[in-house]
Amino acid sequence: MKLSSFVFGAIPLIIQYYAKKYMEDDKTIALQDLENDYGIPRIKSYDFIIVGGGTAGCVVAGRLSERFNVLLLEAGGTPIPPAHVSYFTRDVAVAPDINYFYEGSPLDWDGYAAMTGDATWRYENVLEFWKKNYYGVGGPLTLNSDIPPIWSKWAEAAAELGFTVADPNAQQIPSFAPVQMLIGSGARVSTYTGYIKPYEEIRANLTVIRYANVEQILLDQNNRAYGVAYTRHGIPQIAHASNEVILSAGAMNSPLLLMLSGVGPREVLEQAEIPVKVNIPAVGQNLNDHIWFMIQSFKFNASASPYIPRILEEDLEAAFTTYLETGEGVLGQVEAGPQAFHASSRAIVEGEPAWSDVRITLTTMCPLSFSDDVDSWTACYHMELDRMKSRGSVSLNTTAYLDGVRDVTKLVLIDFKAFDVASDLDVALDG
Repeated sequence: MKLSSFVFGAIPLIIQYYAKKYMEDDKTIALQDLENDYGIPRIKSYDFIIVGGGTAGCVVAGRLSERFNVLLLEAGGTPIPPAHVSYFTRDVAVAPDINYFYEGSPLDWDGYAAMTGDATWRYENVLEFWKKNYYGVGGPLTLNSDIPPIWSKWAEAAAELGFTVADPNAQQIPSFAPVQMLIGSGARVSTYTGYIKPYEEIRANLTVIRYANVEQILLDQNNRAYGVAYTRHGIPQIAHASNEVILSAGAMNSPLLLMLSGVGPREVLEQAEIPVKVNIPAVGQNLNDHIWFMIQSFKFNASASPYIPRILEEDLEAAFTTYLETGEGVLGQVEAGPQAFHASSRAIVEGEPAWSDVRITLTTMCPLSFSDDVDSWTACYHMELDRMKSRGSVSLNTTAYLDGVRDVTKLVLIDFKAFDVASDLDVALDG
């Protein structure tokens, strides 16, 4: 029996165990907390209610709770132990959670300012908040700038091709660049670990409720949001906010929740027989995403082994000990190679040669055999289109809603309309 198969093969089972345990433990706490309410919602008031404990929701909750009484409602649970191991990201997380970290280009932020008509979104205005996140040694987010061995070859290739080498978080100019990750002491860092976990037990004014599914935003006669109706492990609950209800439920669930609350396109709400509170046709429109796909895979021969992270079978025990004691070694790293930011021909024609719209990443993969007799290593080129012009939409499945379905995964209708604008495909081919 190989130790690699013995240990890593059990990861899916461990994930299931902890996910079930965390949910059951939280359910026990919920039943104890609500026992004296006799099944009747006890309305509690807060200054702010935040719906969704994702990347943005955790930051907002953490910062507001420095001064205000905050309720954070999250449909999921606490991250399970294997999710903290950087090396396991490809096994226990989806792509957005692999911990890539980018400030973006100043032109991105200036574009948001122009789009919204709000100058506070300009780069020079948001830069102070980026610095507050991770600059120096005291920020809540730890940025790992370790350079992998393969970077030296990537930089040599950049020089041969005449490309600039640059810091990916130094205004993100078109260039070859290393990947930067949110990793601290070998463990993945997130806005949950930075803004919520350290304060949840010590700030009496920060309440985090897990496994909470928000069913509706409550609106008063003036259509001002004053609270939410949600279930906690299926038990109906109501909470009020004296200042604001902040919707941070993601690109799919946020517009869906608005529509379920009577805010959205009139024709959709009427089809679902939901009373129209506020007719806003734009709700659910303008869906935009970074299309990401593999463009080429190939193999390195054994001469590439010094540049590829790997763990030999005979070194596994030492690797386990090193990681648990120091957070260092291969297990404390993410399998992500270097990258390049590229301005397409479309960007150049449109007068934006300094604003990259394509990102190419070289991803190397540790041999699954964990042995020293492997004579080749697989690598892939992945391409990401960062400034697509195509726009999609999110809507409500009115037929399912009228049939009594309340599972949001079955109620949401998503139409990405990827490559609906023909020049987006030209950019992909250009990349």
